[in-house]
Amino acid sequence: SSGHYAMDDDADYTETGAVSERKCEGGYFCSGGDRTECQAGTFCAVGSSVESQCPSGTYTNAPGASECSFCGAGFFQDDEGATGCKSCPLGDSCPGEGMPASTPCPKGSRQPKRKATMCVPCDGGEYQDEEGQTVCKGCSAGSFCTEGSPQETACPKGTYCSANSDLPTSLSSGHYAVD
Repeated sequence: SSGHYAMDDDADYTETGAVSERKCEGGYFCSGGDRTECQAGTFCAVGSSVESQCPSGTYTNAPGASECSFCGAGFFQDDEGATGCKSCPLGDSCPGEGMPASTPCPKGSRQPKRKATMCVPCDGGEYQDEEGQTVCKGCSAGSFCTEGSPQETACPKGTYCSANSDLPTSLSSGHYAVD
């Protein structure tokens, strides 16, 4: 029957002269009396009559797998039937195992390296108003940017901010702000 193969007197796989049947082992699929090893990128559970593609986020890199392996942190796989995983690209993070896609770094952060598991917040005096970036932008004079800023913030009345300020500076008594 489907998912089984024929055995001889020594309990070995045989194509002819069978005396009994056995459920197909993991890593193989059995159909029409044939027992076939699963290919890399697929898996075959015990009793399989067909090989199944590894789902996205997983892979098998050798034939005969009974289950797929998860891609590790820092990697992802967006295709089914994969034989390996893809490195998380610049500007993205892959924080967990079995990720079917990388995640662009949110505004206010960056990731300058591949295979990253987390994004890095922009430093004080920097900001990032776009997702998936590798660097942060310097804060303009007249604005300040706290750590992890997604945008520049105008310096309030009674303060001044030089370029790359993380906080506004209070005006000294008897002074006023200039452009």
